[in-house]
Amino acid sequence: MSIDLRSMLFLIRKDLRLHWVAFIILVVFQLATFVTFEAQFPPVMQPMGAVFLQGIASIGTFVMAYRVTAAEEANNSIRFLKSLPLTTIEIFGAKYLYMTMYVVVNLVVLNLFLSLFGNLMPGEKIDAPTVETLGIGFVIQFAFGVLLVSVASLFNSEKAIWVPFPLVVLLLNGYAQLTSNNGPIATLRLWAYINENWLWMSAGVVAELLILVWLGLRALTIKRSLI
Repeated sequence: MSIDLRSMLFLIRKDLRLHWVAFIILVVFQLATFVTFEAQFPPVMQPMGAVFLQGIASIGTFVMAYRVTAAEEANNSIRFLKSLPLTTIEIFGAKYLYMTMYVVVNLVVLNLFLSLFGNLMPGEKIDAPTVETLGIGFVIQFAFGVLLVSVASLFNSEKAIWVPFPLVVLLLNGYAQLTSNNGPIATLRLWAYINENWLWMSAGVVAELLILVWLGLRALTIKRSLI
């Protein structure tokens, strides 16, 4: 199985041109959401703002992943791309690479804003994002992107849109329990365990997601066609 890296770079540049405005809008929306919610949180929850920001970033990743897949379904551009001398691996592999780039850039921009301007916000001082928080945030965003693009590629974006909602509910419940004075001891112990073992746990999740990507690409047609 041969993969033309130049073809994949061309496809990634295509997505960059199509979605750069949406990226800027998403960043502004995510930051506005963070600032407005953080200002309304009770003092006990405000120092954990860095954790909350990773959850907001995950929702932004879902929006971008859905846009990347649904937009091409709407104008049948996937069918056009398949008429070019491109393999399905190249077409959909480029989408995974684009989403990975989005996750990294989005993570850097949002957390850089928090590091530079977090102390200027009213209320309790927000703890600076730690390496553990950034690592876990990356894995969660990466999981959102991979799962949605995988379902949309294998089925359609209508089915993929249902993927994030149970994940968002779990994230919101976990954050509420983590920052609440009445949070279950089991939740606090679980968070402490994740913080202590975040590196190998994150590596394991990323490895499983990469296997999912590979299996998804293998399940798609690899035929190269000019018609």
